[in-house]
Amino acid sequence: MAAAPAVAEIPWRSGHTTTRNLSTDEIRTAISELAARPEARHIVVQFAQPLEEPQKAALAQAGLNLLGYLSHNAFFASLADHGLDPDGGAQTRTVIDVRPIARAWKLHPAIIANDYAQYAVDTR
Repeated sequence: MAAAPAVAEIPWRSGHTTTRNLSTDEIRTAISELAARPEARHIVVQFAQPLEEPQKAALAQAGLNLLGYLSHNAFFASLADHGLDPDGGAQTRTVIDVRPIARAWKLHPAIIANDYAQYAVDTR
């Protein structure tokens, strides 16, 4: 596994997520578990270093499609229906964290707290 950054945080509207620096075995297990969720194949994946286009293409070929960039070498990503190909494991050696997307990460803190602006409430 590549050397991980000291501590990285992914900023969200509702706070931040701190990188966990998982081991290679933990990464493989997490990806397998996440791929087993047919209703939720979108994840957040974070790498130890920036990726070059050939690495991104190899990950896509293996079943991990990078979507939107977040920060600190982290991306929204989607897993193929079959999960990650066994040979694709080599492509994940720079992965340091992978997790499901938490709904709260995408919401404004006021919505999470059920504190809606008066103009946003329809009282009809």
